[in-house]
Amino acid sequence: LNQPRYPSLKGIMGAKKKPVAQVAADATSNGGTDRMRWGEPYVPARTVTGTILQDQPAADAAKQLVAWLREHKLI
Repeated sequence: LNQPRYPSLKGIMGAKKKPVAQVAADATSNGGTDRMRWGEPYVPARTVTGTILQDQPAADAAKQLVAWLREHKLI
């Protein structure tokens, strides 16, 4: 259980002798059309969603944090 299965030497040597089938791109089931569309790369716009509680005493920051958590029904 949970032991990797290593290929045997016989399997490795047998795989070297097997022919590799080559298929043309237009012989695929979708007629050779791509399934993906490529667009121009872009950098997504930054969105600021966080609030930094600094430059205040730790007790006040903790109170604000608890109030925010209660407001969002997380505690």
